[in-house]
Amino acid sequence: MALQLLDGETEIPVQDTDLDGVTDGDPEVSYVVRQIEPSVNRAAMKKHTKPGRNGRDAVVDFDAAYDDLIDHALIRWTGFLWRGAEAPCTRENKLLLDRPRKMALLLVAGLNRSQARAEERAQSFPRPA
Repeated sequence: MALQLLDGETEIPVQDTDLDGVTDGDPEVSYVVRQIEPSVNRAAMKKHTKPGRNGRDAVVDFDAAYDDLIDHALIRWTGFLWRGAEAPCTRENKLLLDRPRKMALLLVAGLNRSQARAEERAQSFPRPA
């Protein structure tokens, strides 16, 4: 099956119930994530990496890097409430997601898509007449 390369522009809709590692998925919650290009990932890791005590062993603040990456990748959501009103998809609110959801969304955003929709496959690989 053909893979689509990470481009940073592709938006991927995903249901909360479809997230790997999330056992209590809510069918009323959905997200739209954009793919994370390798350069964006490297920049986030570099930003949150400090030299170790001996000058050689780097120390990465993975939590801070993942916070930057989830802020970049998660562009829209539906189904979240905050004090009785719809919660906006802001950085502050994104960071309130539980860790399994953040990691599952980053996984979706950071992978090459290996299963295109049927119509995409049909356009890319038409059957010979």
